[in-house]
Amino acid sequence: MAEVRMKALDTHTLTMTEQWDIIAIQDPPPQLAFAHNLFKNHHICCRGTSPGELDAFNNPWAIAAHEKSARLKRDKGISKKLKLVPLYKVAFLVSKSIPLADWAVDWYPGEKNERLLATLYLETQLPTRMALHNVYNAYYEGRTTLDVEAFISTITQTGFCLIVGDLIFPHPWYGGPHVIPKVDAVKFVNELQAAHMECLLDPTKIPFTYTPGQVIDERASTLDVGFASPAFSPHVQDYKCLDVTGFKSDHRILETTIDTTPNLREDVCYQWNNVPRKVLRQEVGPALKALASLPLETRLDIDNYVTRVVEIIICAREKLAFKRKPPQITTKPKRKPAQSNPRPQETQPSSSTDTQDTQPSSSTVTQDTQPSSSTDTQETQPGSSTDTQETQPSSSTDNDPKAGRTYENYLKDKDKEAYRRYMDIQCQNIHKASKVSAQRSMPRSFGHIPVLEERLPDNSIRKYIEFDDKAESMVRTLFPICTCGAVPPSVFDIPYLPGNLDETERARRQINPDEIACIVQNMPAHKAEGKDGVSIDVLKMLLPLEKNPERVFAGDAENNSEDILTSVLQRPMQACLNLSYHPEAFKEAVTVMIRKKSKLSSSAEGYRPIALLSAIAKILERLFADRLTDFLIESSRLLLEQFGGRGKSATQALEFLVEAVYRNWFAKKEKIFVTICALDITGAYDRVRRQHLLNILVRYGVPGWMVKFVASFLSSRSTTVRVQGRHSKKFSINIGIPQGSPLSPILFIFFTLPLLEKLKAMPSMETNRNARLLQLKELLITTFVDDITLLVASPSIKQNNEALAILYELLTEFAALNGTEFGPHKTKVMHMLQRGPAITDMPKVDGFPTKAVESMEILGVTLDYHLNWVEHVNNVLSKVRRKMFLLRRISATTWGASISELRTRYITAVRPIVAYACAVWFVLKTPGGPPCNWTLAKSVVDLLETQQNNCLRQISGAFPRASGHALCKELYIERMSVFLHRCARAYRASNKGTPEGMALCNLWERDHDHIRVTREVLQSHPYCVAYHEANTLLRVNAQIQLAVEIQTWTVPPDSVRGTAKRAARLKEIIKSLAKDLAEQTMKESWIDESNKRRCSLGKLAYDAPTWKGTYGKHNLEAYKPLRKAQGTILLGIKTGINGLNKPLFDMHRKETFMCPCGEHAHTAEHLFIHCKLLDRPREHLCRAVGGRLHFQALVECYPELAANFAIRYFGLEQFKWTAKHMPNPQFPDLRADTRLALRDGRRPSPGATT
Repeated sequence: MAEVRMKALDTHTLTMTEQWDIIAIQDPPPQLAFAHNLFKNHHICCRGTSPGELDAFNNPWAIAAHEKSARLKRDKGISKKLKLVPLYKVAFLVSKSIPLADWAVDWYPGEKNERLLATLYLETQLPTRMALHNVYNAYYEGRTTLDVEAFISTITQTGFCLIVGDLIFPHPWYGGPHVIPKVDAVKFVNELQAAHMECLLDPTKIPFTYTPGQVIDERASTLDVGFASPAFSPHVQDYKCLDVTGFKSDHRILETTIDTTPNLREDVCYQWNNVPRKVLRQEVGPALKALASLPLETRLDIDNYVTRVVEIIICAREKLAFKRKPPQITTKPKRKPAQSNPRPQETQPSSSTDTQDTQPSSSTVTQDTQPSSSTDTQETQPGSSTDTQETQPSSSTDNDPKAGRTYENYLKDKDKEAYRRYMDIQCQNIHKASKVSAQRSMPRSFGHIPVLEERLPDNSIRKYIEFDDKAESMVRTLFPICTCGAVPPSVFDIPYLPGNLDETERARRQINPDEIACIVQNMPAHKAEGKDGVSIDVLKMLLPLEKNPERVFAGDAENNSEDILTSVLQRPMQACLNLSYHPEAFKEAVTVMIRKKSKLSSSAEGYRPIALLSAIAKILERLFADRLTDFLIESSRLLLEQFGGRGKSATQALEFLVEAVYRNWFAKKEKIFVTICALDITGAYDRVRRQHLLNILVRYGVPGWMVKFVASFLSSRSTTVRVQGRHSKKFSINIGIPQGSPLSPILFIFFTLPLLEKLKAMPSMETNRNARLLQLKELLITTFVDDITLLVASPSIKQNNEALAILYELLTEFAALNGTEFGPHKTKVMHMLQRGPAITDMPKVDGFPTKAVESMEILGVTLDYHLNWVEHVNNVLSKVRRKMFLLRRISATTWGASISELRTRYITAVRPIVAYACAVWFVLKTPGGPPCNWTLAKSVVDLLETQQNNCLRQISGAFPRASGHALCKELYIERMSVFLHRCARAYRASNKGTPEGMALCNLWERDHDHIRVTREVLQSHPYCVAYHEANTLLRVNAQIQLAVEIQTWTVPPDSVRGTAKRAARLKEIIKSLAKDLAEQTMKESWIDESNKRRCSLGKLAYDAPTWKGTYGKHNLEAYKPLRKAQGTILLGIKTGINGLNKPLFDMHRKETFMCPCGEHAHTAEHLFIHCKLLDRPREHLCRAVGGRLHFQALVECYPELAANFAIRYFGLEQFKWTAKHMPNPQFPDLRADTRLALRDGRRPSPGATT
């Protein structure tokens, strides 16, 4: 099925009174997977032939659009990733009105007919599940590729089935007496007849479906056929060939009508977006306040109270919230859109020929042997309209190919204009537009789970097709222990706990007045609801307006100062903490399955369970988690090497790891080899034994009331699995901790504490097996939640491998006692070397990979064995290029999001990718500073700078020759090296005051006799130099400034509240000082660069306006009110790199630099001020400015006026389409933007007025 037929089929469906329920397609084009504007009433179910999943780099439309700019240097990285991936030869379109849980597709992975055969299983009103086999017999190198025996074996096992496909098996059975059968066709028909299959294609009624010649009556086809099993055949009402525009040259649409109806979706989605805060508060406020009289003395009282709160909110939801119902795809005929390839000689059949009123269900097959093609590079958003005064060409071509092409170009131009106008509106919210752009660049996804497969002990395959079977298979696989259906879970045996509470614990248990409001305020909005149906959006609207200013409607400010939420929830939450009780209403979760990218979709192990919990329950769990975290920190039970908790970041964990490598490399008298091993805990949260966790809490002295609360939290938990929109039966789970709860991370830290302590104690255990560990120069263990990393150092790689083997053996033995398992095949080992080739020796452990790696990713940072960070920077830049690639869908040089909006997107979503954990790897040697080893190479820094320059050229629409310094100045963005310096310095200055930071700094403030390294030698340690610089430039000055501020505080600095405020304020001051330092660096850098440009007359556009200004925020102000085309041309004027003859001549793109007037070089200044050809328009420009023109003042003080004049009269080809189509008033009507000219006291220069 070629792309043109794909569009023709979609056009036909828009005219139908009733949509087809199932459409089976053979030989689909690659565009089908990305067709967001086609088949909107159907789910697209297809699969790519590449090993991984399809992504944005496989989008055929994006690939076709990118070919125009592939010559540019900035696109080389993207060009390497772009790849057109063919799809499987069969695909399905399934109506969105059919529940996802009622159908499943089997792609037969690993079988002989994979890619050629797919089966859709569908539940209908019939008592038996039907199977629709979609088959394509590809013809390759003179032979067919379908394995007939495997195909017949498959279809005979399903029984109640329908077969449709493109088979290329000519036979008189369905082709008529003129067809001469071949050997493989005879074999195929014999097998079908032996299985008692009935042929639906009657040659007397459907004489042809394929017409290769002019005399169609003499050439019957045997390509497109259908068969039904004996049990299914009585249910086939009709089987006919449709005459559809676009399907004339070869294949036809064959429609099968069945005497049944599929089930229809009944799910309802509630939306709170349009519910005013005032209306909701008036509806639920009185009823919630009336609950104040209810007692809260017992656990039963708490359960009753919580149930009443939920009931009140649910009643309000039913009354106020908008109910988005599922689509019912039975509509009146839609207006037929203009044909993409109109043919007057072909008439479109009426909708009555497609379906009948009595047809409840239909299955359609389309086939095509022509290759796919890609022609369109833009998609048109529905609902967009354009108002132009152009004359529409006639769509009646009357055998005139030229007229046909003219009409097609007209339609394409109108589509382009509509899309660009639509993006002009959408890009007012750049983050939302970017998200939509990313989604539409990816394949269409709808969360469908195919037929699941499980390999049994006898090596046979069991398939799970039914919804309940899939859910049970997933639960059994992901929660393998103590999963017992609806059987109640076992009761926990809580160890002996002291009953009395000291004053500290009594005070810790009390809830502060603002605590609940603060928690709800920080919870993310618009998240999925739990089992009770209470949305976090509702809870936020019960807060005072100043604590939740989102979505303010008219009148919301009235009577919105009361905190209804705190007044309603504080009493029951306090009662829960006092009674150590987690209400029963909060214990039933809804588990959704999230697909793992690296796993097979046909395996239950390819999904990650995420528990959707009650929003009210999350408030209680966050209250308790904060108190448990406070206890863990105050009791000093948390090990220094254990990260992932409050205030212990991934950057800190990586710093300890990398610092140890550098420190051991300083050993010169004895060569030390360092090896890093990354371990993977299987299951992690889902494999935690709850009884063992309670024992750990008691062992580490957790207060009894906390242990009892955790026991209540973990007991009697149940879940229903939501797969494809349907809920399964309830499963009682008494293993694991729910992923999604705020309490789970801190509980998992407690669970791993004994494991980490065991690892630390191993070298000191005097046993024969541990003798090798005693010879290590260093053993470092860092954990970040469920990620464990080991670092060993010794005089040889062999000793490191032996030590790692012993550590892993002891670790697995100890972990097996509490149910924890490690995945040996996921373990990665890397030997760190200062120079020389990589070493691939591995520890001798069963299941380990055969070779050590040259790089590995730890906590999001890629470490290579030389620690030169080239691999990490390349990975980071690849992510940046992907982000920027997705932005091309919403903006180009002359349309889409404005420069100001794109700059915001770049700063908030793209640049942070580079800055992640930059304190670990970004260390530069300061000119004239102290010696520093192993700093980042200049070539790596240049890569970062080059990529940022390319990003800025893309968002600004600048020419490739535009200077990166000029772009940074105009857009008020720091150079990448300056930005990373700022982030790294601010982090180090803040981290130096933390326990982890002080412990890190102490490592190079003392001698290390075991490796014969002194503190004097370590002064050139890269982290030592970097931390000393950050402390001198930022922390010391911030402490001085803070000491002055403290004098004005009303809160005592030494109090608990004062200590927290002091730490937060110190961090703010450090960030502010770092930003000021970066600003000063950029100003000095700009002065140096602009001086060089003025002194180098050979430089391109050395005398442009941008080089005459200063660096600062005022440069960005000129672009904020401008649309994209205006901003692009203004930037080109100010930088001097544009499409005029003089810049193009300097770039060797033009043969002359003269203006068409013949009197001067073709530059922006000449056109604005001197060119005689623009004398009349210049009169209007002078009146708008209010006096005589001055070039520098015009572009700086009247940017919008200058941009509009240039778009209209410069005659640049780049802006020809914009000047014709996009909103841009006639120049005589333009008015000067005096607000910008007078902003911040800036006025036109004296030369600008008379």
